[in-house]
Amino acid sequence: MSADAQVPRTTVYEYFESFKDTLIVHELPAWRETRQCKPLASSKYYFFDIGVVAAL
Repeated sequence: MSADAQVPRTTVYEYFESFKDTLIVHELPAWRETRQCKPLASSKYYFFDIGVVAAL
């Protein structure tokens, strides 16, 4: 996402952290079967309302 927007990765991370703090976004962590393996997928982010996504 940061490459598409041409901004640093830390900026995108800070935006999502502020969205999570204000309950606009809910993070669903990547599922992994064991703690020894690395997750194959990244976390998913879900907005509480489709209108928020359209406004962004």
